[in-house]
Amino acid sequence: MKNKNKETNNSNKPYWYPKFKDIMKIYKNLQDVYEDMDGHVLRNEMGLKGILDKVEYGLPFRETSFMEKVAYLWRDISTEHLFSEGNKRTGWLATRLILRKNGYSIRETEETTPEMIYDFCIKITMEKVDIDRIIEWIRRNFIKI
Repeated sequence: MKNKNKETNNSNKPYWYPKFKDIMKIYKNLQDVYEDMDGHVLRNEMGLKGILDKVEYGLPFRETSFMEKVAYLWRDISTEHLFSEGNKRTGWLATRLILRKNGYSIRETEETTPEMIYDFCIKITMEKVDIDRIIEWIRRNFIKI
């Protein structure tokens, strides 16, 4: 039986998936940069670990593509209120990290200006953007290098 954790990318290397410590490092770095995050904390450790398991192992009882996993990472960290502040920022940076570690680079497009990324992050959290739309956005705005 195939272990979904051993899924490989085009270079035949296993995909890299973020661990709890990676997300917490992102959050700590955000706290160092943004004053409004001073004193804020992780509120739901088990929720974050559950999201990371879904991202690494996929959805139960069906195949889950790498891009689908990335989309779930972005959406779920952004919307599940795991942290007392900075959920959207953490979700976006976690998305950038997983893509960069797996050989993707962000394209310079109209959609990837800081303002447009912020707007899309807001849409993800306010409109509950579906996974397919997030995948489309990622495919349009990242390139495999």
